[in-house]
Amino acid sequence: MRKIIKSVFILALFGCNTGQYQSYQSGYGYQSEQRNDNVYHVTYTAGRSTNIEKVNDFALLRSAELTLEKGFKYFVITRAQNNKDAGKNKYNMSARALTGTGRESMPAGGVGASAAMPTAGTESTGPKVKSEMTIVMYKEEPIGIVYNASQIVLSLKDEYQIDKL
Repeated sequence: MRKIIKSVFILALFGCNTGQYQSYQSGYGYQSEQRNDNVYHVTYTAGRSTNIEKVNDFALLRSAELTLEKGFKYFVITRAQNNKDAGKNKYNMSARALTGTGRESMPAGGVGASAAMPTAGTESTGPKVKSEMTIVMYKEEPIGIVYNASQIVLSLKDEYQIDKL
């Protein structure tokens, strides 16, 4: 019986650290902070073993969900960074095309790119993986690299098999 309880506890703990999409709890998940009426800073934190592309996608997904929750349709990323490539002086955040089907890499020094910074806090096996972005939300489609929030939500929830409530 003890082995079963211990196994269930380990599986639950492992699930939280491997990049399950969730609101922030026990040091993992998404957080957002309002900076202005239509400006938010979004962070997604996962365990060290989580693929950085997945963490970037989850930050992007939360940004899209938040955009819709606040009554907007589009958002622009004005600043983005992750800590996975800290020390390598490069940043490769996955980006979605407006159709929600394509991927592009933001060029170093391009729109939304910034130097990667390490995060505070560690797991027993090393630092957490963290992706952060500052977004500006719009009701009408602005000019430039724009994300359609509805298409991002549908695409990423489908890709990662997240319940589409």
